Amino acid sequence: MAREDEPAIGAPGIASEPAAHAARSPSRPAGGIPPFLLLAIGILGMSTSSLWARLSESGPAELAFRRLLLTVPILWLIARRRGAPSLPASFARGAVLASGISLAVHFAAYFAALERLSAAVTLVVVSLHPVFIVGIEALRGAGRDSARLDRARIAGIALALAGTAWLARAELVRDDGSVSGVLLGLLSALAMVGYLFGGRAACRLLPPAEYARRCYAVAAVALALGIFATGGELLPESAREWRIAALLALFPTLLGHTPLNAALRSLPASVVSTAYLGEVVGASLLVWVFLDESPPSGFWAGGAAILAGIAIVATRGSRAPSAPAG
Repeated sequence: MAREDEPAIGAPGIASEPAAHAARSPSRPAGGIPPFLLLAIGILGMSTSSLWARLSESGPAELAFRRLLLTVPILWLIARRRGAPSLPASFARGAVLASGISLAVHFAAYFAALERLSAAVTLVVVSLHPVFIVGIEALRGAGRDSARLDRARIAGIALALAGTAWLARAELVRDDGSVSGVLLGLLSALAMVGYLFGGRAACRLLPPAEYARRCYAVAAVALALGIFATGGELLPESAREWRIAALLALFPTLLGHTPLNAALRSLPASVVSTAYLGEVVGASLLVWVFLDESPPSGFWAGGAAILAGIAIVATRGSRAPSAPAG
């Protein structure tokens, strides 16, 4: 089992460079931003995704590709402006490839599940990824302290998932439970597991902006191949769709996924995974304010449970010795 200061297994081409990146304080990732602030920024950024998507007339896969297409060069400029070291393409290649392909599969499977199930049921199934992640971390943990903290995280995850299910309960009883939709939702959840564990391994070896740029580039290529295969349109045909793509790149990607990726350097994957559930609450509030769509029944109780569960997992998880992500 690799130590915190050792490169993760499956990340070839690593010599002495990882030590410079892995030596950062576990309580403060790159840039000196506290991990809890990164989680808060990420949740707020992710919460805008549904709002911009509702304003678009493009397909979900096309929107996912375009947001990544616009994000990659911005991250390249940020890394260059900060004087980030020029690293070979093989550096952390295995972890980046696994994370990027997993992100593309997550997007594709999630959107396909939405075509077969209601949005609420899809959300509940896809939101199972914290369960898979904390199970993996518990299996990899060792010692009584690790087990105690894992139990605390499990309690917080259960509370957040219960809040998610409560928000969706009205549609859960009406949905026909399409088997293919449920399987696609599970695939999306499992892909999120690969995305987060791959990101945790890569973020120990690469600066966050450099990791995000490479991961998003891999995901964009994978999505482009899928769009070509299904006869979709890679680029928007109107200025409005370009603006929406830019908003998706700025808020849910640069200010959503990217801060959460940075938090992976100092927090266990289960903590970051559970933080993603906060999007349910934030998205409902934003759609209510800007599109005048009332939140679903049970929103306040379910939303409070989700936020409380995230708080429990984040505070307990940050005290636990993080399991190797390689």
